[in-house]
Amino acid sequence: MQPLFFDPARMPALEDLPNIGPAMAADLRRLGIGSPLALQGRDPYMLYFDLCRLTRTRHDPCVLDIFIAAAHFVEGAPAKPWWTYTAERQRVLKSPLPAAAVKKAAREIALRSPASRLDRLSKLVSGGAMRAEAKRTLPRRSPSQDQ
Repeated sequence: MQPLFFDPARMPALEDLPNIGPAMAADLRRLGIGSPLALQGRDPYMLYFDLCRLTRTRHDPCVLDIFIAAAHFVEGAPAKPWWTYTAERQRVLKSPLPAAAVKKAAREIALRSPASRLDRLSKLVSGGAMRAEAKRTLPRRSPSQDQ
């Protein structure tokens, strides 16, 4: 039975969190999150961005929904199925890109690309351009590929 609210004493492992199975726990560990407490205060959108960058794969958007559900749960929200956060994700991703994500993308491009390709950064600054760039450059991966 899944818990209704976060209790660190009863949830020592990531798999104890609602919506987190072995594959998602492995992805979180890949991001340096080894326990539910380490998830507190983390931005689920940046976790998703970091996972895509780290694996060089555009993961299914439901992975982001799961990150949002887990992050809200460890911050004190009641346990909810991950798909209840789909509308929130869609609403947030339609808004302009946060400055932190633009800076991070700029750093990544600068580290891996010659200076002549930095003009791509100007395209990333607009609202939906990063999503379009990610779709173009990263292969798509569904959660079923983790299992």
